[in-house]
Amino acid sequence: MTKMKLSDETRTELEKMLTSERIDRFLRILEKRSDYITVIAENFFNPGNVSALVRTIDAVGFYDVNVIEYNNRYKHNQKISRGTEKWVRTVRHKSLEGCFSDLRDAGYKIAYADPDPNNIDIFDVDVSSPLAILFGTEMEGVSDNAKKNADFGFRLPMKGFVESFNVSVSAALTLFTLRNKIEKEIGKNIFLSEEKKKELFASWISVHGRGEVKYV
Repeated sequence: MTKMKLSDETRTELEKMLTSERIDRFLRILEKRSDYITVIAENFFNPGNVSALVRTIDAVGFYDVNVIEYNNRYKHNQKISRGTEKWVRTVRHKSLEGCFSDLRDAGYKIAYADPDPNNIDIFDVDVSSPLAILFGTEMEGVSDNAKKNADFGFRLPMKGFVESFNVSVSAALTLFTLRNKIEKEIGKNIFLSEEKKKELFASWISVHGRGEVKYV
């Protein structure tokens, strides 16, 4: 993993907008960001749940979320997201087919989280290829259309009477588990390219510093 470096001139310009400590924090977090796993939220209607999902994505160090909007527009609840929507890239899709096509063109396999006992255990998920992890709506779960068109489904093992976790807990456990798995099995190849690092860093600066970054 190659660390992103700023020239003295670029850093001087940035320090007109941000403290040196803030810039260093951005750079540290940027080095841990991964796009090896992306997330799909299928037609979430509860802003609290999608905001909790975005907060989890940021916390475990992933890059983006793909939001499929059938009849529910993406909204966030800032009290729950704690502002993390500023740090996680959001891609909106009008259809499941369009979302899946775009992600497959980018090299992702599509997997969905569902408690069906016929699905493989999360610990057995093959991470040799980049994965897009789909979470379904709060009440109905993953749609039949998504299941039919995805590459595979997986489940979180349950130890009690209840058959499933709520979507926020499921997402947190899933993404934390898979982040650890790809770090161990894939290693340095999970991290952002230099181009994506620069794009993401620039977006963070524009949001937080209210200016533009130019690399010198």
